Amino acid sequence: MLVSDDTGEMRNSPPSRRPFHIFLLLPMLIGGLGPIGGCDDAFARDQNAAILALDRGDDRTALEDARRLVRSAPVSKRPEAGYIGGIAAYRLGDFAEALDLLEQAIQAEDPDLRGRAFIQRGTVQQKIGRRREAARSFERGGLLVRSGLGAEALLRAADSYKEVGLEVDARRCLDDARRMGGQDVTEGRLAGYAIQFGAYSSRANAEKCARNVAAAVRAAGAGDVMLVEQGGLYKVQVGCYSNITQAGRAMRRIRQPSTYLATITAIGD
Repeated sequence: MLVSDDTGEMRNSPPSRRPFHIFLLLPMLIGGLGPIGGCDDAFARDQNAAILALDRGDDRTALEDARRLVRSAPVSKRPEAGYIGGIAAYRLGDFAEALDLLEQAIQAEDPDLRGRAFIQRGTVQQKIGRRREAARSFERGGLLVRSGLGAEALLRAADSYKEVGLEVDARRCLDDARRMGGQDVTEGRLAGYAIQFGAYSSRANAEKCARNVAAAVRAAGAGDVMLVEQGGLYKVQVGCYSNITQAGRAMRRIRQPSTYLATITAIGD
């Protein structure tokens, strides 16, 4: 595997199988919604517009559309608008409004949407340092979604519980993740492939790399950057893809700064 030392020079490093810790994992989780077809009512048109704005990265427009929908839509439709608005507000750095809008989404009757809203709420709570609350949100969402995303959320819950010293809760979430994800869960993380921008012996240098590539990653719709500690190195990674082809497609969408060389790596290597 290619890694970079603190000078940025690429070198070969033997793979490590030691457990790692996820410091930052902030996926946007847009996948639960899609444009509505075949409807002529104003709500469907406005929701379509908000989803498309969110998808192309026009978060300000998506948030404005979602606010309008939350105010004017039937009660049963407000959770969908709250979910869209919560993601947009989070991306814009308005964490208080993101939490308010996601409270609307958590009222959804659809368990999948409700679960995704809990997971997104956990992402916001983790960002602002409310780790215990984030752990609970990730756990509740993971148990509702019941899919690969659910297993990932439970792993994030376990990680957050560990950070606040709640080892029993962490083990419970890990057990649930393994039951849900089966062989796809390895060493406390979903198996698969990630895009890696570098591996550093200094956490400060890894964080600098993460900051420098974050905008390009978000613009490509690849989620957010995570910092993984493994084998004495801090690895700057994005995504969890089931195969190399998916990872390659995502990597090609990222207009990465020339300073960093992105590679595809197997998770855990």
